[in-house]
Amino acid sequence: QELTKFDYCICLAAAMGYLMIHQQDPVGLITFDEGIRASLPARSKRTQLANVLAMLAGAKPQGLTEIGENLARIAAMIRQRSLLMIFSD
Repeated sequence: QELTKFDYCICLAAAMGYLMIHQQDPVGLITFDEGIRASLPARSKRTQLANVLAMLAGAKPQGLTEIGENLARIAAMIRQRSLLMIFSD
């Protein structure tokens, strides 16, 4: 079976999470489409990678995406200077 764009996004997000955690940088994850679906607060512990991978494994593309509204919600959730990466199918 051929990989989809969404599958590639999952792989890239997992790889970036792995690299950042091994640099001892905090990593979190937020999934959204029309609204925020799941949120994992940023942590730098190595055990965080398993949490990120589990959340990515359960992510499924669905519906329309409201990027502007969700980015405003995410900005309100972030309490410190952060690097935000957006992966979209």
